[in-house]
Amino acid sequence: MVHHHRDVQGGNARAAVFGVSDGLVSNVALILGIAGASTDGSLVRLAGVSGLLA
Repeated sequence: MVHHHRDVQGGNARAAVFGVSDGLVSNVALILGIAGASTDGSLVRLAGVSGLLA
């Protein structure tokens, strides 16, 4: 019985997708945490911009 395996090269695209996904989830969690703790909209926006730049 012969087993054929797909080529496993090209992991860079997969790593990039997971990296972007992780960054988005982290930033959304930061924004939601600040929004839940504060009613000041400018503080929430500042946290979002800070998360994007970090």
